[in-house]
Amino acid sequence: MLISTTKLAAFNNGIIITATDAFQGAQNDALINDLMMNTNATGANVTLGWLGALPGMAQLRSETTKTGVRTSEYTVANYEWAQTLTVKAIDIHRDQLGVYKPTAQMLGVSGAMHPLELCANALINGFTLTDYTGDTFFKTSGKKAWTGATSFGNRMTKKLSADNFATGYANLRNRKNAFGKPMRLGRRVALVVSPTYEFTAKSIVSLQKLASGADNPYYQMAEVVVLQDLAISGTGDEWFLLEIGLPVKPLFKNEEIPFRVLSDTNMEGRDFIESHDFVWQGYYSGNVGYGLPELAYGSTGVDAA
Repeated sequence: MLISTTKLAAFNNGIIITATDAFQGAQNDALINDLMMNTNATGANVTLGWLGALPGMAQLRSETTKTGVRTSEYTVANYEWAQTLTVKAIDIHRDQLGVYKPTAQMLGVSGAMHPLELCANALINGFTLTDYTGDTFFKTSGKKAWTGATSFGNRMTKKLSADNFATGYANLRNRKNAFGKPMRLGRRVALVVSPTYEFTAKSIVSLQKLASGADNPYYQMAEVVVLQDLAISGTGDEWFLLEIGLPVKPLFKNEEIPFRVLSDTNMEGRDFIESHDFVWQGYYSGNVGYGLPELAYGSTGVDAA
């Protein structure tokens, strides 16, 4: 089949522009930027060497005590991610770009939303995987930034309820940094749940009045964030409280190679001769890892509320 180079180039540009525009639109989703900080480090691995608590301000004296930032390293590997779109040559010959436009848009949207899937995986795996402290990201007690630092705990096992939310919220509000100073958390808290607990979460923090007519003491203490992938990565019973009102966040998103749309439109290659297909691919390299566990509280939800 002979397709004019002009027609093929126009179709190729149409797919790339459509997918890229959809990616850029979806990437502006506030949820992605709220839950994770961006690091954009290059290389096979990204290492955060500054993960240690600052002591806070102190009175300036004639001879000040110099307290440096503790540099505790945490490394996570960057991985390549891709999704492909295959188009029959005959459809290009017949000018069927409009037919493929929704699929091209989803190619871009999938690329933009993929970090949320990785975010859910990281939260679920936080009960078993370690962070910069050398302990699991979520730990019941005794978690320290380094030997001699003030310890903390950020894990429970009970299902979401108003009382358990209050316990977790109080835990965050009382959190101290490694030097024993208040972290003053609660600036902006996300209550992260699976769709199973969406209405439970909203009944806890989104209703101004209780069923009895009394004021809800937890009204607007947190923003409900529903991650559908929690029900796939875990059981769906897990829930989390994340402080997202600071420049540093509990999780980070690294983008080694930004999302791009690649294409194979070679009509002289063996693949085309055998299949008469053209291929477009959404591709990027990156990963999601753990930032500061001090800013998080998580429950496995395995026990009754």
